[in-house]
Amino acid sequence: RTALRMEEREYTAMRDDGLIGAEVFTALMHNLAARRTLAEARPQLDLAVQRADVVRQFPFFDDLDEDALVTILTEPKNALVKQYQRLFEIEDTQLTFTDDALLAIAKRAIERKTGARGLRSILEDILLNTMFDLPGMDSVTEVVVNEEAVTSDAAPLMIHADAEKEPATAG
Repeated sequence: RTALRMEEREYTAMRDDGLIGAEVFTALMHNLAARRTLAEARPQLDLAVQRADVVRQFPFFDDLDEDALVTILTEPKNALVKQYQRLFEIEDTQLTFTDDALLAIAKRAIERKTGARGLRSILEDILLNTMFDLPGMDSVTEVVVNEEAVTSDAAPLMIHADAEKEPATAG
């Protein structure tokens, strides 16, 4: 940061001495601002890279069997299934996963060789379009993710509320 401040002072002095014009000065200052933003963001980027390196050092995350992956999906306090269910509750919709669907998600993670780390992206692939469409569908009360929704391009099942039927009247 100190180097960037010194560079800013040099540019200002060059402008004041008439060595560079206003347009060049403005371009240099924009470049400097971009580099300053990058320098400020760098610690967070470095931390993210370090976290990824730490996860890669623990290969046992990839060697989990289907039952262990299903457990990871459903049982912890902050399990992915529970997180998505909370998101759907915001839209007053219940999200349900069949046992076959959970097993198919685990199998997919094993096939991709992503293990537990890949579970979130698999759930996102399955539910993203539904989450996008759901706010405009007031009658949907439940979304059911079954095995077909996991293994094919089929959308999860949407269960609609029974519309109250008014008797027809002769006019």
